Amino acid sequence: TNYSEWISNNKVFLSTIGKFKGLEAEFLIIIESEEPDLKLTPQRKYVAYSRAKHILKIIKRISDQNS
Repeated sequence: TNYSEWISNNKVFLSTIGKFKGLEAEFLIIIESEEPDLKLTPQRKYVAYSRAKHILKIIKRISDQNS
């Protein structure tokens, strides 16, 4: 799915942070991995978090320490 087609049809668009740079969305969900990602610098987080026009939801899995 390309971005132009997606934005005009109100569908879900799945992308990486790098590929979404320079684009924006009304509502954005970011899923952060439990594993540390050395590529996810503060600058890349800013790029990701600043793409939402109105609503930003961040989902981060927290492991169960008792398992």
